[in-house]
This record gives sequence, structure tokens and C-alpha cells, in this order.
Amino acid sequence: MLILWYSKIPSKPNKDTKIYEVHQEFDMNGVHKSRVIELSCIKALCPLSPLIEGDCPQDLVADICFSVISKYHINPYLLHSHFHHLHGAAL
Repeated sequence: MLILWYSKIPSKPNKDTKIYEVHQEFDMNGVHKSRVIELSCIKALCPLSPLIEGDCPQDLVADICFSVISKYHINPYLLHSHFHHLHGAAL
């Protein structure tokens, strides 16, 4: 499975939104950092929501979202367990 790499999850969420933000990592040539890994290495789902700054591109669709947008919110509201994990509560 090809995985795109993102920045580490910061120690604190955004002060205004209270949501953690990550961004795609690029190599020195501007290419997305990625790697093929074994499926068994995936430990958990990390749901991302695009962080759209300024005007949203009119032709933006899910199929090209990761090619057009490089910053994302980690969506803690998708699953109850994500919310508790990101907010330091015991699961």
C-alpha cells in the first residue's frame, strides 16, 4: 500500500479551532514523500479533513483532493475513540 507522509501531530491543537493540523511532507524536489508499506504495519485510521485556506477551488473533488491541498485537520469527531485519544483521555 502506498502511504503519503505527513508532519508529526503537534503537541497542541490549533488555538482557534482546537483541532490538530498536519501537512503533507515533500522531498527537496517538491515531490510528495511516500513509501510502500505492508498492510500489517498500519496501526490505526487517521481521518483527515482538508484545511482550505482562502477560496475553495470550484473543481475540487475527492479524487484530486490530496494533489491540490497539502494541509489537513485530523478529524477527531469521526470516531469517538479518536476524540479521546487526541484529547488525552483513557480509551
